[in-house]
Amino acid sequence: MNARRALALFAAYVGAQIATGIVMGIAIAIASGGSREALRSGMLLGTPVAIVVAGAFVFWLTRRMLLAEPDGMRSIGVVRTTPDRQAMAAVVGLALGAFFVGIVVNLFPLPPEVKLGPVTQAASEGGWKLYMWIVLAIFIAPPIEEFVFRGVLWTGLARSWGPAAAAIVVTALFVALHLLESGRYPPALAAITVTGLACLGARVLTGSLAPGIALHMAYNAVIAAGMMREYG
Repeated sequence: MNARRALALFAAYVGAQIATGIVMGIAIAIASGGSREALRSGMLLGTPVAIVVAGAFVFWLTRRMLLAEPDGMRSIGVVRTTPDRQAMAAVVGLALGAFFVGIVVNLFPLPPEVKLGPVTQAASEGGWKLYMWIVLAIFIAPPIEEFVFRGVLWTGLARSWGPAAAAIVVTALFVALHLLESGRYPPALAAITVTGLACLGARVLTGSLAPGIALHMAYNAVIAAGMMREYG
């Protein structure tokens, strides 16, 4: 794995996600009337499918690409780790989520005129949309995003460019992929940046993607709890 291959796999992930999400979102929106609310609902339904399809596609490509390497998928962090490391990472994720929800949001509340992305707006309507968003945030996005960002991208870029440059690029791309939903609320972008760096730290320190996944899931679980309290 090198930078060229890692960036090609990342481009495949983004492309597959956009293509699947657009097709599904538009189809659902048209079928349900084409209103703005229907479009948001369509995007919410299409996003989990798009992420899963894109993640599965990149996983398949990565396995084929790494067949010739001695360590195979282990070289990008697909290895087991100890339960205590996962538990410690989860505690870090819970602490980061609690700090953001309990302190940062209270100090810098979302201005009424600022709207988050369409998926988050749909989730704020409550009901099944909120539960769909929670499933996406806790169980779907973390393992796939950790595989793509802290697995494929980090490994390839670190080998070619060194760890410092790789950390900057991986984290910048991670934040960029969340701009549509959180880009108009700077505290959310700051929280995403810190969480991404924490997940990267877990990957570097343990050599495994599992602690980063636990951290990511725990952080998102706190955010989901805040959403439930607000809109549930």
